[in-house]
Amino acid sequence: MKKYNFNAYRKETLHSLQVARHWIEKEIQRVSDTYDIHWKKGENQSWSISIPCDVYDDWVKWQAEIQYLNRLIRFRRIWDPRGWWKKIADWIELQYYNISRWFDRRQELRVEQMPEDKQWEWRKKQVQRIEKQIFQIAGKDDSNCTLASALEIEDLSKEEREKLQDLFLKRNNLLDQMFLATPTEVARLEAINQRLRELTKQLEDKISILYRRDLSYGYEQDWGDEYEGYLVWQSDCKAYEGDDIYGSDIQRMLSIQQGIYNDRDCLGACVHILKYPEPTDHLSMTDKELDVINQLDEEIDDWKEGRWSRIPEIAHIKVCYAMHHMFDHQNLSIVDILHLCEFRIELERRLCYYTDRQDREE
Repeated sequence: MKKYNFNAYRKETLHSLQVARHWIEKEIQRVSDTYDIHWKKGENQSWSISIPCDVYDDWVKWQAEIQYLNRLIRFRRIWDPRGWWKKIADWIELQYYNISRWFDRRQELRVEQMPEDKQWEWRKKQVQRIEKQIFQIAGKDDSNCTLASALEIEDLSKEEREKLQDLFLKRNNLLDQMFLATPTEVARLEAINQRLRELTKQLEDKISILYRRDLSYGYEQDWGDEYEGYLVWQSDCKAYEGDDIYGSDIQRMLSIQQGIYNDRDCLGACVHILKYPEPTDHLSMTDKELDVINQLDEEIDDWKEGRWSRIPEIAHIKVCYAMHHMFDHQNLSIVDILHLCEFRIELERRLCYYTDRQDREE
């Protein structure tokens, strides 16, 4: 009987071994179904199998491979040093997280017992302390060059970016707790929310105009158009009366957060519209039927949820999706959002040729 060398499997993890076994079993099943493999008892009382020789060699090797993998998997479930170290590391990380949560909660209880003016001062000092930590990681740019500040973030490692996100989450939660919701701030928030609705409508209209213009030339089977639009916030900020009370370096903080969040993929865009043409589309259809609108604003008129409930002064504002995305997904503080004064709309039209589409139709 031929001997096989499967020692290379010893270097693999338990999960990799299980995946390998799964795919080899699928190959065995495929060959068995193709050649209707079964043993036949011959005239000389021997057993034979009807299968081509080259396929049979693979089939025998796979059977031996499955037996080897089964033994190795049973052993690895008992003895898996790399898995042990991962479990130990995960346990340490969980304990660190629980201790941090316990410490933060204890700190919150202590702060809640302070007079309101003391609570304010404590949170203000915490914001400034956290921003110093952010500067230590991202660097402090004194040139007032917004673009350079954003580009610096791209040079940071994954661990540094994750640390920045964690620090910003703490900072922004503190600023939300400090938010005064003065009449000036509420009016400013309402104006920004309305502007975001208008910009979203502009983006929808531009996509609709471009798509309808191309649709008037007819639908092409071989070529596929993709229309993609974005609404993105910029880090340029505008101060308002009384904003210095929070003690935050808003301009620099927005610039760094832009480098973290404000790219067009994942969480970057406040509004993202993607349209693929359909053969059933025609010019008489509405924008909603053509799917060239932001369906999220169409489905829900008011996106206030979660943390918004802490601020009764803005209960009358119907928050649009773009505002909700910045606050609830990108975790910008309301104080940060109030300083935003510039947004950017981008629209792309891509023309793609799919080689397999025509082959399938033929």
